[in-house]
Amino acid sequence: MEVITTHGLCKSFGTTVAASDISLSVSEGQIFGFLGLNGAGKTTLIRMLLGMVRPDAGEIHLLGRRLTPRFDGWNDVGYLVETPYSYPNLTVKDNLEVHYALRRLRQKGMVEDVMERLKLTKYRDVRAGTLSLGNQQRLGLAKALIHKPRLLILDEPINGLDPEGIVEVRELLAELAAAGTTVFISSHILEEISKIAHEIAIIHQGRLVTQLSATELSARLHRKLRLSTRDNDRAAMWLQQQGYACTMNAAHELEVTDSRAIEHPEWVSAQLSQLGIAPSLLYPCTEDLEMFFLRSINHVIPS
Repeated sequence: MEVITTHGLCKSFGTTVAASDISLSVSEGQIFGFLGLNGAGKTTLIRMLLGMVRPDAGEIHLLGRRLTPRFDGWNDVGYLVETPYSYPNLTVKDNLEVHYALRRLRQKGMVEDVMERLKLTKYRDVRAGTLSLGNQQRLGLAKALIHKPRLLILDEPINGLDPEGIVEVRELLAELAAAGTTVFISSHILEEISKIAHEIAIIHQGRLVTQLSATELSARLHRKLRLSTRDNDRAAMWLQQQGYACTMNAAHELEVTDSRAIEHPEWVSAQLSQLGIAPSLLYPCTEDLEMFFLRSINHVIPS
């Protein structure tokens, strides 16, 4: 089932194009990473998904239903957009109880359960306005999760969290997805997204650059073999004689992009050793999501 689909979404603010013909789809149970630089249009798209901003053109479907002013599926949707707002003079527990009442929930224990899940129990009687930024973020996530939504939409949810908190949120999102919750997460912290996303989309200057699965992403990442010897010029000459494209990087290492060398570094090492220039450094490497992201947006023609 497609939990989110958009067709031809467009939105401008004056002369600034925030979204231009955005069409994407998100399947049930996926963690979907929505990536872009600050100002790329991520938050505008999320606000359109949540009915906070009306698109100039295009359609949105959530949970199989078209998003209109009469959409009645909000109790199946949880969200955290930018700032985790709270009532600063109320305690953590009181904030969650207000949110519980506003959502007209009827299951006892939901507040206690979500505080335990987000490790907020020890702050239950602390006023929200005195919480650290990381714990304010946890409170925002608790509000988004209290009603156990089928669709969770998060905009930069790990901002302000310490390393332990980031790991905990990552594990929580993976657990939710495994149980069937669909997670749409916007972020510029690409390393974290790469660890959990089943699919990613990249937006740049309001345009959708690409949408691909984790498997497709892995196949498109550039790979290379890096090596260094006591005579790199001689090693480079030998590599070129074997038909391997070879370049020198800024660290004065040789880089080979030929798949035969990448898949059989031990053969390269043995041959260079026979020539008396055994590698002092030899390792295959694959570009990370950050490098793929930068390579992708650099191919976009500026508007």
